[in-house]
Amino acid sequence: MSARLNVYLGVADGDAALAFYTEAFGATEQYRLVGPDGSIMHAEMDLADTTLMLAQVTNAPAEGGELPFKLVLDVADCDAATERAVGAGATLLRQPEDQFHGHRQAVVRCPYGYAWFLSERREDLDSDEIQRRFGALFAS
Repeated sequence: MSARLNVYLGVADGDAALAFYTEAFGATEQYRLVGPDGSIMHAEMDLADTTLMLAQVTNAPAEGGELPFKLVLDVADCDAATERAVGAGATLLRQPEDQFHGHRQAVVRCPYGYAWFLSERREDLDSDEIQRRFGALFAS
């Protein structure tokens, strides 16, 4: 069996998060486990060939603070994905823009405090070309 990395998020409102990730990013809920108090103890969604898991927690990230990690979602159309996410309630942090590494990317913050990079591959570049372009950013 090959290894696979999945994402597990803590959110303040499980029901709302499941609805948001479905509307904003096209995730499909697989199941949820509801605790005696009605909170989402565990839920799983299919998103972009991986499993997005979440649970309702009391220490979810606060909106506005920088997180020590980001989520990168590969999409077919960065502009359309950004419009969809913002329409569903995400906050636009960075407009879609072509990047030196061959992707077009935007950054949105979901209502639960997580930063999502929406990334569309536009060019297939080798590591030497990416490094050359990266160096050129600092040369100008």
